[in-house]
Amino acid sequence: MVRGGGFVGLVELLHFGKDMWYVIPKVKAYKRINNMKWIKEMDDYNFLGIYDVMLDIKTEMNISPDEIIIPLLQNRIKFPQLFPVDSITTRDQYCELRWKATKFLKENGIIKSFKPIKGNHRWENKLKIELEKKIFEDALDKMNVEYEKRITKSNKQRSDISNIFWDLLHPKIVEVSKSRFEAKHFADSVEAAFKEINSIVKVIVKEETGQEYDGVDLMNKAFSPQNPIIVLDDLSTTTGKNIQQGYMQIFSGAMAAIRNPQAHENIPMDSNRAIHFLFLASLLMFKIDEKK
Repeated sequence: MVRGGGFVGLVELLHFGKDMWYVIPKVKAYKRINNMKWIKEMDDYNFLGIYDVMLDIKTEMNISPDEIIIPLLQNRIKFPQLFPVDSITTRDQYCELRWKATKFLKENGIIKSFKPIKGNHRWENKLKIELEKKIFEDALDKMNVEYEKRITKSNKQRSDISNIFWDLLHPKIVEVSKSRFEAKHFADSVEAAFKEINSIVKVIVKEETGQEYDGVDLMNKAFSPQNPIIVLDDLSTTTGKNIQQGYMQIFSGAMAAIRNPQAHENIPMDSNRAIHFLFLASLLMFKIDEKK
């Protein structure tokens, strides 16, 4: 027991006689853990890199406490922010991040040491970790608390951004796409948006001509600068004709490049790409509302 220090059970003492004790450097390591001011100051990317390694170490501690070995390249990615796509560059960056994170843990007294174990390929390299269980678990507890705080903050920000996003879109796009998007059916949400554009333009053209068109042919018929059914600008001017021509090409291009492939093929899509397409669909829908 260390009197007045508050580090009971967290230091090793050498007894040289009555009231004579020598404290070895574990106290210094624990003081660093006790502070850990860097947790709140560190950016999310590096924080997750360190947390990623610590979670792997904890898993190995539970399975094989006498020999803790973790891979540099994990097969199961816990945080997509650290590994957004599977590429050579991403794999190398991920391995480098985990190496630096492990070095950081050693330099800050959270682990005692680490030793590289060379594999047949650089992505098969591993790290053998030595640590003091109590020190490491105290640090991991603090990381867990900070991670929960960051997740809560991130979720609130994401919710705020989501509300702003839908407020910016045309109401008809929100009506047909929001529920699909929030259910993570991103491609379906995009397909529904451009199908809605097609349907609205189809009704306008049929009312004017009595004829029914679809897709690219429909958009060319509706927005043709020669004899448009939906007029978007002053066609008595060169600028107006250019605007009409340009939007005809955008509308028809959207049908050919976005609606048709989504309708006929199972093309995977992430949320970011879906957002880009939904903004375009919204722009086109607002443009229809502005018809002359």
